[in-house]
Amino acid sequence: MADWAEPTESAFAKEQADRIERQAVTRFVTARVNAPMRVKLTASELAIALKKHDLSIAQLDGFFWEVPVRDQRIFARAHGLGEAELHRAARAYGETTNRPVPLVSGEPGAWERRPGALPERVRLPPSEPEDAPPLSLHDMCGAGRGDSRSDSPNVP
Repeated sequence: MADWAEPTESAFAKEQADRIERQAVTRFVTARVNAPMRVKLTASELAIALKKHDLSIAQLDGFFWEVPVRDQRIFARAHGLGEAELHRAARAYGETTNRPVPLVSGEPGAWERRPGALPERVRLPPSEPEDAPPLSLHDMCGAGRGDSRSDSPNVP
């Protein structure tokens, strides 16, 4: 009898969900840190800057201050950085900039200080029941819900 077991469907599904989450976080992180910059970094370049503690990279400010800590950890794992390596980079960045880095200090980051900031996980509304009637163009445009466009003769 074999000492190993076939991967279950749920293990495969979890692995696939983790992979999709890592990809989504990578896209989010690179978009967030590159948004205000002229020179855009790839995810690999950002990971190398973190590994080498290259504090000359302006995007590190966005990484440590604009990206939630949970997503920083997911990004680091997805790009081969351990938790200790990430903490060393954060400490070095904090000492250089003389600012507490949320990953190390536990203080709230910029994403938590903004009014109306998104929570760590965004809850999606439950899906419509399958037997619900399809929405008409009239419903999708918001007509009849106090939308001023509903009074227009051009809106069905």
